[in-house]
Amino acid sequence: MHSVTTGPVAGHGTLLLHGAGGAPEANFPFQAELPGRVVAPYYPGTGPAPVASHVDVDSLVALGLEAADDAGLESIDVVGYSLGAAVAVRLAAQRPDRVRRLVLATGFAHASPSLRMACGTWLALLERAGDPEQARAVGRFLAWVSSSEQHWSGAGADGEGVLDPDEVAALIGANIPPGTAALVDLIRTLDVRPDLERVHASTLVVVPTEDRLVHPAHAEELATGIAGAQKLDVHAGHNLGWETPEEFRKAIVKHLADAA
Repeated sequence: MHSVTTGPVAGHGTLLLHGAGGAPEANFPFQAELPGRVVAPYYPGTGPAPVASHVDVDSLVALGLEAADDAGLESIDVVGYSLGAAVAVRLAAQRPDRVRRLVLATGFAHASPSLRMACGTWLALLERAGDPEQARAVGRFLAWVSSSEQHWSGAGADGEGVLDPDEVAALIGANIPPGTAALVDLIRTLDVRPDLERVHASTLVVVPTEDRLVHPAHAEELATGIAGAQKLDVHAGHNLGWETPEEFRKAIVKHLADAA
């Protein structure tokens, strides 16, 4: 099992489920600052985890449960980011005996036509990502869809801190996990809408209002489909862990504490 585990050994803790194009350290850079026992597994083909012959929602659910077991967690709060939110929904629906609380960030229950088109573009770019210039093209695409406009231009009036798009694109393009294509392809076909009514865990849906990849309408579907779900709007783009990590962290901590 390849995962990042922090905090003291305890019977209850938090499971972090990352997105298709990322890894725990990218989507949850504040993991070490979360209270209690926290475990974040790598999906197949990300980080140190080997590529798998097949990936689907249920195999990712099994991966998350295995990570929780290895970390000594009998019950869990689950934080799902992007693809991880869909995995978290399926997990909570299947194992209500283990899941107490949910945080679903930039999430979706199924892909809308716009998200499927974005994934198709992503996959087409990945096919030639072995070429350095094509890898930078992947980087430019991901930098654009994962961030808001203000993230690029909203630094101080003196311009200090403004990001260099070319540098960001080169960095992303040089670090594409080999398992990305299988995970992106999964986004296009998964559908956990039937699971929503079976989720009984206290749920917070975190919605980046400037999300260019997963339109906020996806979050509305999650919030209305899960009984009693709360919704929190965040003025940011898709990659909360990059753009507004402290606000994201505080939202997680507050929900898990308030729902205790």
